Amino acid sequence: MTRDKAATLRLDPDAIAVTFEGETPGANTVRRKRAVLHHLLEQAVEQELFTTNPLDEIKWTPAQGRDRR
Repeated sequence: MTRDKAATLRLDPDAIAVTFEGETPGANTVRRKRAVLHHLLEQAVEQELFTTNPLDEIKWTPAQGRDRR
């Protein structure tokens, strides 16, 4: 994977780690949004739009979400 492609792919996971107000969402929200994004890309693989899931090719750990107790 090229450096430019990895940087582009990293934009989506980074975008799910912030709310519309620019705040950090809860950890469960980030995990749920990433799961939805991963599933969407898996469907694109099944429909042969991608050969592999590009989300699997990048290393990404979300920032710690805030605790909403």
